[in-house]
Amino acid sequence: MKRISLLFISIFCISILLHSQTTGYIPRYTNTSGTTGNSIVYQSSGSPYKIGIGTIAPEGLFSVYSTTNSYPIARFSFSTTTSIDIAGATNEGIIKNSATGKGLMLGTHNTSGDLNTNQLYLNTNGRVGIGIASPAAKLDINSATGETPLYIRVNNTGKLIVGSNGGVSIGSNTSAPSNGLYVNGNTGLGTVSPIAKLHVNGSTYIPVGNGYYIGSTSESGKRLRIFHDSSWSVIDFDFILRFMGGSVIFGGEMCSNAKVTIQSRNATTTSNEWSNDSPFIIWTGWENDDFALIMGADKSQSCSYINSKQCNTGNATLALNPHGGSVTIGTVDPKGYRFAVAGKMIAEEIVCKTKAYWPDYVFEENYDLLSLTELEEFINKNNHLPKVPKADEIEEKGINLGDMDNILLEKIEELTLYTIQQQKLIDEQQKLLKDLEKASQLQQKMIEELHDKLNK
Repeated sequence: MKRISLLFISIFCISILLHSQTTGYIPRYTNTSGTTGNSIVYQSSGSPYKIGIGTIAPEGLFSVYSTTNSYPIARFSFSTTTSIDIAGATNEGIIKNSATGKGLMLGTHNTSGDLNTNQLYLNTNGRVGIGIASPAAKLDINSATGETPLYIRVNNTGKLIVGSNGGVSIGSNTSAPSNGLYVNGNTGLGTVSPIAKLHVNGSTYIPVGNGYYIGSTSESGKRLRIFHDSSWSVIDFDFILRFMGGSVIFGGEMCSNAKVTIQSRNATTTSNEWSNDSPFIIWTGWENDDFALIMGADKSQSCSYINSKQCNTGNATLALNPHGGSVTIGTVDPKGYRFAVAGKMIAEEIVCKTKAYWPDYVFEENYDLLSLTELEEFINKNNHLPKVPKADEIEEKGINLGDMDNILLEKIEELTLYTIQQQKLIDEQQKLLKDLEKASQLQQKMIEELHDKLNK
């Protein structure tokens, strides 16, 4: 705007100076016959010369003074209806379009004297429009299809570009994606020293139904998603790890209202516990002497399993509460025992190692074995064998298998002694019967011999 005004003013001043360089009013022609008179243009003395219009004391090289605000100080006409005016004090020196009264319009004009399209407009609201006559903001740029509306350079290199496709490129002349954003360098939100491609110092907000994606936006692609709708807030990585509605989900969908859900992608069974069929594995490393705890599901057997494995070598020991506490099945009350089962059990083999003294003492010579008569008296009085707990005591307290094995073995060994005693008695009676049989046979023979002698 300043360049255009100075251009017209400079041309005007040069034309005046070509007529005279004397001090005082510059003469003017009053008619076609060549008669001259004084004009309102005054040239001061001294060097440099100063030109005044309407004043004899110009303050600058070129000064214009008007005693009224009714007329513009200067007017540059493009046509009979369109012109640019330099106004007086009322308009605070604003250059405006005198025909429309809507501010300044700068640009080229056509052969008819009208402005061409896509020019620069400055309206009375202080808004600048480029390519638009009614700018909606302090700077409003409108470009035609295929044109780049904004290109800002630093040292002849593009640094801020708004492309014809609607994309914005910052820090580079690289074309931005259509209606998207391309940033070359780190971006800081709330910080002037970003240390990553996107550095946010403060909180972020995700409107309902929207999300942040890192990686693929496809359900089948590898991605990190932060998303929420009217029901859930979700953070997930390819459905492997999800934080959803106050719950943590590994590998699938949330199970009921569980706070932690672990689900295998493939709910089938293989013999290899290291496969995807084992959704939960804790390991100490991958060396052969490292160990792993494996939890999984055997769909073909309709069961879940827990397994301890030594890496790459085979199964290992699974310890439950090795440092104290109880283990229960079917109940939450172990009643003081280390292992409690509410219900039936089945096993092919059980080995019980008791700390009690094993009852080999029964076979020692000084063992006080009750006689059968004493044993009979005890049974008749108590209705159970000595040292064997009563039925009501077993019903109340249960059976200690180790102690009961000791007691039963003691009774078996006592029964063995009783059997040995009885066998010795039987053997003695057998011998006595044989002796009596021999005596009876001898006696019978003697009777027969005596009978024969009497008959002779």
